[in-house]
Amino acid sequence: MSECSTDGDDDLPVPENLNLVANALPDKIFKQLAGLPHVPNEKKTKRSKEAHWYPVADATTKTLRQPRVFIEQIIQHIYKHVHPVKMPNLVGVEWWIHSRPLTEKMHFHFDRDEMLWERDNIMVHPTISSILYVTDTGGATLILDQKYDPVSGGFAPPHPDTGFVMETSENCFVTFPGELFHGVLPAGRVSERLPDVDVDDEAPDEHDDPEEGGAARRITLLMNWWCTGLSAGSLEALTGDLSRDDLWAYGAADKKLKWDVPNKRTRAIEPLVLGKEVRQLYTYDVGMDASSSDDSDCDDCGSGSGDDAS
Repeated sequence: MSECSTDGDDDLPVPENLNLVANALPDKIFKQLAGLPHVPNEKKTKRSKEAHWYPVADATTKTLRQPRVFIEQIIQHIYKHVHPVKMPNLVGVEWWIHSRPLTEKMHFHFDRDEMLWERDNIMVHPTISSILYVTDTGGATLILDQKYDPVSGGFAPPHPDTGFVMETSENCFVTFPGELFHGVLPAGRVSERLPDVDVDDEAPDEHDDPEEGGAARRITLLMNWWCTGLSAGSLEALTGDLSRDDLWAYGAADKKLKWDVPNKRTRAIEPLVLGKEVRQLYTYDVGMDASSSDDSDCDDCGSGSGDDAS
């Protein structure tokens, strides 16, 4: 999976702000990211499972705060040189890394301010959700055209009419509207159910990880871009100091790298778009409460409150 997916139905509309960027980071920076410890989520303490908050430091220039760790340097680089969406009112970025076994169950969900939902039953989404794929193994990300319906507490529309499939391809960067229902498909799901669709999502051998001597993992850097302020409870949960384990896992800031130089090979490509056949990839009870999501098992899933977010 060296390239991002590009084939699909060209006649179907693509939502504004849904983008796919190949070769997002310069090779040297990406290799350094891929070489970080990436502590498995299931081995983290409750504290280190929390997402983190990277705020805008200057409201006039929209400059992000001085990065504390290597991951925040990457986010700053993406904001300046890669991110295809203009966000003049950006407040900050909620970020976290997910490292999951390929066979682990991952639920579909809405990204949201969890504290606000739990306290006031109000669903507020990030302006933009985004994914940077660190590995090229594991199931594809599926983004559906469904939003949360606050009147019914379900989906609008009840069944997806369009879906957008993103291969797990290393150094590919995806953005999409934060209000869209999305999640991770089991490895091989697209290949098995839609064999005519050109997606490489086959799962490798469970123990095909020579560096670690264990099961291969699906690793992603998740970033939710907020142009509205988070609730006080969510912000408080996200803004704590980084622990020693965090500083180790996320890497020391590297001032020697040329962060202001974009990757010349970065290119925008068309996402893979599916029509109603997308219903063959993901099925659920349309009468379910669309506001619910099992964040302890989902991937590419925001928390706002520092739960086990993907």
